[in-house]
Amino acid sequence: MSGYIYIINLQKREKVAEKQIVNGSVEDIYLSYPIGWLGTVCSDKKLYVFNMNQFILDSCYSANVSEFDSLAAPKKLMETEQQYLARQKQFLARQLAVLNKCYSEATKIRLAQAREADTLFAMKYNEIEIPIDEVGKYDDKTFILPIKVNGQWYEAKIPVQDAQTLINNYSKAKVIAINRPVIDDNPNEPLYQLINLRLKHPISNKIYPIGTQITPAEDKYLRIYLQLQAKAKTN
Repeated sequence: MSGYIYIINLQKREKVAEKQIVNGSVEDIYLSYPIGWLGTVCSDKKLYVFNMNQFILDSCYSANVSEFDSLAAPKKLMETEQQYLARQKQFLARQLAVLNKCYSEATKIRLAQAREADTLFAMKYNEIEIPIDEVGKYDDKTFILPIKVNGQWYEAKIPVQDAQTLINNYSKAKVIAINRPVIDDNPNEPLYQLINLRLKHPISNKIYPIGTQITPAEDKYLRIYLQLQAKAKTN
């Protein structure tokens, strides 16, 4: 009802920012999280939109610099020019310290928001199992067995014995893959693509990679996904 917006750090149970939006009441609050936009609809029938990181930075600065107001006061009657300049210099030093402190705090919040956004996207990755459509003729010189998966042919490098048993039992075999969401918003492309296909042999249970393998170093979302999977297994 006061027209103020407060941002609270729930873990520390402390207020990190406040701002009076309107001389009235705030009717609704909308958060674009974790991107960081804050929207409010107020009793004056207007929509106010803020960058929450800048909001926090400004609020931090205002709250901390006020204790040095006496240093920023106009020149006093009995004050010499040298004393006044020394006081102003002292205020500028305090001001810079406050700005650095607030920028550091806002940066931590911004980085936390970015990590949250990355984690939310990485959670869209998932591991699936795909049956083998058919197998081709094995080349015992290169140890390559053509395998058709999801309508596409791949080359699997497999030892002779495993290749022979796989040919006879390929209907029981599975290919494990990671279903990766497509980042590029192109309506003509599929929403997901298969990466890191691995053939699981139905008899020996050995794993053979097929097709292009994406490393966690090449895809940060894949890295986060694998970390989440490892943590889930540990828990």
